[in-house]
Amino acid sequence: MVESLKAKSQSPEPRWPWLAPATCVAAILIMAGMLAFGSAERPAASAVDALDQARIAQANGRLEDAERGARRLLGAASTRADARVLLGQILLERSKAAEAKDEFEVVVKADASNFEAALGLARALERLGQGAPALFQYARAAHLRESDSRPWRELGLAAERIGDDPQAIDALRRSLALAPDQPDLSNLLARLEARQNEWESGGVATMRHRAVNPEDFLPKSPVPDPNDWLPKPAGKPR
Repeated sequence: MVESLKAKSQSPEPRWPWLAPATCVAAILIMAGMLAFGSAERPAASAVDALDQARIAQANGRLEDAERGARRLLGAASTRADARVLLGQILLERSKAAEAKDEFEVVVKADASNFEAALGLARALERLGQGAPALFQYARAAHLRESDSRPWRELGLAAERIGDDPQAIDALRRSLALAPDQPDLSNLLARLEARQNEWESGGVATMRHRAVNPEDFLPKSPVPDPNDWLPKPAGKPR
C-alpha cells in the first residue's frame, strides 16, 4: 500500500498544465454570454407582454389602464408603431379624437403603408368633422387592403354621411363583392342607386325639355314696355 501511494505521488505532471485554467475561463465567458443574451431578450419579451396587457385591458373596457400601458411602452420605445396605433385606438374610444389623430399621423408619416394607422386616422378625422380628409384616408386604407371588405364598407358609409353618393356607391359595391352577406349595406346601396338613377333620369329629362321648349326656361318676370321709358306729355294748363 505504501508503494502504491509512492507510485501515485511520483506520477508525471499533466501534459498541458494550462488546460484546466483555460477551461474555467472559457466556461465563465460562455456563461457571461448567455446571461448577456438573456438580458438582451428580456426587455423585448417584457415589451410584448406589456402590449398584450394593454390590449387585454382595452378589450375588457379598462381604457384608462390600457392608455397608461400604451403610454408607458412609448416612453420606453417611442418608435414602436404598434404601441402608438394601439394608443390612438384607445384615445378614439375615450372620445379624444384630436389626440388620436396626432398619434395616427406620426405613424402614417413614418410608414404610409400602415393600414391600421391610415384607418384610425380616417376615423379620427371624421370624428373631428373633417369629411374630405377623412374620405381620403379611408380610400388610402381601402387601397392598402383591396381584398378586405371592411375598409371599403367604412369608406362607403363615410361617403354617404357627407353626401358623396357616387363614391359611396362604388365603395359599397366593392365591399359587397368581397363580403355579400351584409344586408344593411345591400339596403343602403339599393337606396343610393335608386336616388342616383332618379337624379340622372331627371337631369336627362330636363335637358331634353330645354331643347324642345326653350321658352319654358326664360325668365318669368314681365318684359317692360319700351313706351314706359318715353317722356310723358305735359298736361294742359288751366
